[in-house]
Amino acid sequence: MITLLIVLFLAFLFVLFVFLIELIFRNKNIRKELIRVAIRIFTGIFFVFLYLNFNIFYFIMIVFASFFIMVFSFVFNIFSSIHSVDRKTYGEMLFPLGVLIALWIAYPYSSVFLASLLILTLADSFATIPGFFKKSDHKTIYGSLIFFIVSFVILYLFFGSQSLYINIFISLVLTGAEYIFTYGLDDFFIPTIGSILLLAFR
Repeated sequence: MITLLIVLFLAFLFVLFVFLIELIFRNKNIRKELIRVAIRIFTGIFFVFLYLNFNIFYFIMIVFASFFIMVFSFVFNIFSSIHSVDRKTYGEMLFPLGVLIALWIAYPYSSVFLASLLILTLADSFATIPGFFKKSDHKTIYGSLIFFIVSFVILYLFFGSQSLYINIFISLVLTGAEYIFTYGLDDFFIPTIGSILLLAFR
């Protein structure tokens, strides 16, 4: 019971923090895409923390809750800085679904799941950096290069003992998926494909 209360309290703090980010960044007239990236990174790190420190049931419960919160926010435009970007995307809702599918595929191999989650969180976020300088919301070759490098580093840290060519191959496939899928579908397919490939070459 105490553990559940702690998890619920952390979830409350998470939603509060996201709301504060939204409020602060909106008032400072910062680009919406930057707000999305900041919240994405915070969300991914928060999920990693929950996964490593609490029962998997509580983890699944919070990820499911975040999905419904994002759907509710999308319908009623609560976190407008997340939803009101210059391109049509459902990534904020597909992000938690991708996490859950990756967990289902990878379980009980924590390293497979965590690597897939961190690639979704960090590689996909850092890939947007070139767009900030070009003031564009469209994907770029430079962004794909950054995605590949970050993905490869993450895979090397988790699976440095496996063939270098395997890590390069998986990084290339995920980079292609990130570049090809639009409307935020990459948020679903990156962790899904990542988990499948990591298990296949395990």
